[in-house]
Amino acid sequence: MAIRKQLEDDAPDFYSGIQKVEKPMKPTAKFHGYPKFWYARRGESDVKFVMSRMRVIPENLKQEVSNEYERLFFQDDGRKKANTYLHNTAVKYK
Repeated sequence: MAIRKQLEDDAPDFYSGIQKVEKPMKPTAKFHGYPKFWYARRGESDVKFVMSRMRVIPENLKQEVSNEYERLFFQDDGRKKANTYLHNTAVKYK
């Protein structure tokens, strides 16, 4: 049986420090809208491929394309599927 210490009447509760946010914060990530994951092993990396393809995709679609790239990347044979998807999407906007 747990022993509970009685708090004073004027003790702050957990929620007293939370303040209402009037204005949403802007994302601070340097590459917001770009995939967070890509292949990188032993000096071989897809980062240049990913960045070169993402460069031609319109700003309003980058987050959606990144999410789909990451979803495909984590499937079986995901690297090939994700890179093929990204390449085919980028070709539409070149």
